[in-house]
Amino acid sequence: MKGKSKLLILDDWYEEFEPGSYIEDTLERIILSRSEDVFPDYYTLPLKKTIEYNGESSQPDLCLIKKDYSRWYVVEVELAKKSFKGHTETQIRVFSNGKYNSSDISKYLVGKEPKLSEVSLKQLILKEDPGVLIMVDEYPKWADEAKGYPRTGILVFGMFDHPDGVEAYRIDGEHPIVEIDRSRCRFPKYPVNMLIISTPKVLDISSGQEVIIIVNGRKTKWERLDSGSDTFLIPKGQNPLNVNKKYFLIKSEDYEYYIKEN
Repeated sequence: MKGKSKLLILDDWYEEFEPGSYIEDTLERIILSRSEDVFPDYYTLPLKKTIEYNGESSQPDLCLIKKDYSRWYVVEVELAKKSFKGHTETQIRVFSNGKYNSSDISKYLVGKEPKLSEVSLKQLILKEDPGVLIMVDEYPKWADEAKGYPRTGILVFGMFDHPDGVEAYRIDGEHPIVEIDRSRCRFPKYPVNMLIISTPKVLDISSGQEVIIIVNGRKTKWERLDSGSDTFLIPKGQNPLNVNKKYFLIKSEDYEYYIKEN
């Protein structure tokens, strides 16, 4: 059964598969087969290893290893129609808080991809907690609940079909980026709506100028303000961030800016 959404590529229309008309294994298989196009800067590999946290355990579906060994993600493939409470929330809670055995996981992944350096991979897992990427067929109603967990993002992988049997794909949400610089940032007790940037050199604008920053997949506008030795970013409009949390300001190789929870 087809959905109503359509995608126009050159002169051809593609119709979206009705969400829920396929199973998670199908979505996972297609993501793996198209991984070089979707995640060209990462190794995309199965990660069927049990992760434990506070008496609970779960296995992720995939992982993304950045090819320069600077970052990695565990990936859970889900259908958006599934309820959040129960199995899905347990998985996210375990993956975002669990302990990862660097020796066991690095050896397992090198067995899947011989190009990987086991030494570099082990060092990465030891020093960096993974991001948690929930890949879904459509944006779920429980997205905000999921993103309330540490380092957790949502990536929509939509599938479209053509009468000739050719498929097209759409991605949206928290896509892994090629990072070239970052700074820690936080909100002070006062003034509460001004984000302090620990390393101002990450910004390519001067005091008084504005910048677009992507927060949870949405473009938001901020103004830089230098005051004494401090550098602030002030939201233009409603503040999209929780002032009680800490964040990273990230600059990508395309000189786009992102704010991610620390």
